[in-house]
Order: sequence, then structure tokens, then C-alpha cells
Amino acid sequence: DDCSNKYFCPSGQVCENTFNGPICKCPHGFEKDFTQKFCIDIDECKIPDTCPLGHSCANTVGSFKCTRECGLGYEITK
Repeated sequence: DDCSNKYFCPSGQVCENTFNGPICKCPHGFEKDFTQKFCIDIDECKIPDTCPLGHSCANTVGSFKCTRECGLGYEITK
């Protein structure tokens, strides 16, 4: 088990044993930076249609939140 060595992957990356040997991956919601050494947050709000029409997107660390906001003088009804 090559992943038993906790220092196999750079900090923040997760080791995964595969048929072709171990690989280092970033946790869900993160991607490798241009050096391939660090995991950086994915800004899901930059991806088109992340949230439904009429909702706003707020990026969070490792994830995102969709919120529905109404204009001044309006409120959300069910």
C-alpha cells in the first residue's frame, strides 16, 4: 500500500491506490494549481448554470451555496 506513507502526497492532497500505482488527488471542491503541488478552491460560481435561474451563487471553501434573492419590495412566495 503506497498510500500508507502519509508523506507520499503533497500537503492537502489525498493519496489513492490505483491499478497503475498511487495518485495524489485534491479533495472534492478543490483542484491542483498550475504547479500541481497545491490544492486550490474551485470557484463553482464561475461555471455557467451552477445555480437555477433567479438564484445567486456564493462560493464557499470547497463548495458553493445558491440563494434566491428578490428585488426591493418583493418577497419569495411558495
